[in-house]
Amino acid sequence: MKRKYFFMAVIITVASQIVSGKSLYPQEFKVFFSDRIATENAQSLRYEDDVLVLDEKTSVKARKMFVNEKNILDLRAVDPEKKFSKAAISAVIYSEKNAGLRMGMGADWWFDCYCNGKYIFGTTQAGNLFWPPSVSSFVFEIPLRVGRNELTIFTRSGEGGWTVAVGEPPANADLNQTRQEPLKAEVLYGPYLTNPAPTSITVSYVVQGRQPLELEYRKKGNKVWKKLQLLRGGQLIEDERVMRFDLTDLHPDTVYEYRALKRIGSELRDAQPDKVRTFKTFSDKPQDFSFWIMADTQTHKLHKLAQLKNLLQKRSELKNADMFVHLGDISSNMDDIELALFDSFFKAIPSNQPIVAVRGNHEFDGEQAGRYLKYLGSRDHKSYQAFKLGNIFFIALDTGHHLPKDSTNSFQKYTGLNELDTLLGEQTRWLQEVVQTPDFRNADCRIVFAHVAPHGQVDTFKHMIPRLQKMTAPLFKGSPAKYPVDLWFAGHTHVYKVVQADKNWQFPVLIPGGGVRKSGDAAAVLVKIKNNTVYLETIHSNGKTNDRFVLNTKVIPAVLKPVKTLP
Repeated sequence: MKRKYFFMAVIITVASQIVSGKSLYPQEFKVFFSDRIATENAQSLRYEDDVLVLDEKTSVKARKMFVNEKNILDLRAVDPEKKFSKAAISAVIYSEKNAGLRMGMGADWWFDCYCNGKYIFGTTQAGNLFWPPSVSSFVFEIPLRVGRNELTIFTRSGEGGWTVAVGEPPANADLNQTRQEPLKAEVLYGPYLTNPAPTSITVSYVVQGRQPLELEYRKKGNKVWKKLQLLRGGQLIEDERVMRFDLTDLHPDTVYEYRALKRIGSELRDAQPDKVRTFKTFSDKPQDFSFWIMADTQTHKLHKLAQLKNLLQKRSELKNADMFVHLGDISSNMDDIELALFDSFFKAIPSNQPIVAVRGNHEFDGEQAGRYLKYLGSRDHKSYQAFKLGNIFFIALDTGHHLPKDSTNSFQKYTGLNELDTLLGEQTRWLQEVVQTPDFRNADCRIVFAHVAPHGQVDTFKHMIPRLQKMTAPLFKGSPAKYPVDLWFAGHTHVYKVVQADKNWQFPVLIPGGGVRKSGDAAAVLVKIKNNTVYLETIHSNGKTNDRFVLNTKVIPAVLKPVKTLP
């Protein structure tokens, strides 16, 4: 037989005080019945309230109730005709000191408990689980302050009845793990694009709460959608913060439409389509395209956003570019990685531009640094990658932290987690394989993105650059180099600099400006690929041009040649 559930909201208030020989647990409650009551009504309720105002036209009067000898409030007894499905309950607990009170609670069938306006515990997601409800159902600790404490409960009725158990739990009952207040299911950030390629791309969303997503996509002009699901054991994944969709069956040089399907409803059966957006894949043949670069964007959030908006407003070429590259140190730390990445930076990047993000030393710093790859990992979930767009080959390297983990000269949290030798070893083996691929060997131009460069920079701590040199010297160093590259972009030093090739490292290096300054030279670099030739324009934070260059790869070593105009 199909189970039916009926919902009722009740607010109960309890008066109790610590008197020698009397229980601390409340016996008397105020209860408010209405199907229009929500959790926030219970959260803000106070025991002295005799009327609960829901809106300018609706108010509910309190009913006094007492727990029975089993510490049970029988709400259905005062609502035998089942007129209501929701209720709010309030009570007061007086404490002589700051302390934790073990509370037993259960309900038929759902409840959320608050103390002094703060969420403590609840069963909104799973229900009571135990039958019949009792003070043994769930045991948790309520933090009490000296004096008066407001205890409030929101409850919804179940099938078998409508009771709420409130009171002292058995002495041997174990504490349940505190449950966080259910978060509103929604998409917080995104979509954003990463891992660009001729036949693939990654579309990601950052969600909160129980918000499973599916992705539909199709060639622009087609009527039929393809669907991509994130599954685990035959179920849609609904417990991940980042919903990442790796599209791998795409056609080169093609515009695609895509949209998320948000599962909604109490059983998550219905799918609500998001707005339709587009992206375009790159060609697998020589093509003209453009991208722009920033590095070391460590200014205050408001300064950063103002700078970005100014650049995008004054230089439409940046807004219309095909890709965005960040060379590391997006923020000073990753204490709150989503604020560092999205709220203060990537939300200003045009949503149709794929992002290529290089990890800098500050991406290793902070409380949530270990989550970086969940948001910006490569196709194979690494912090380094290689890819070919048109006939230009790109390598993005992870140069690690600028200090060894035993250094005391760092504000980095959890520095002992860094195993930089392991990172160096695995990345070195990977790079040795990359340079032997036909895509690398046959490319018209080979460009490297990294937080530092193997030449042209000063390494104060003599750690990060020597390690990079150890990885790259056998491949890229020499005249001629065994596996030559043509251009290197780096950051880290916060000062705009152009370094031409030398006898050992036969490729130029361009370092954009950055750091804590509000403005500066080469805050952005625009790169245009036209007829397989690389053109560069460095742009001041005020939107004016600093310099223009063309990369001459017909000479050895390659040279960044200044020019007055670009095609």
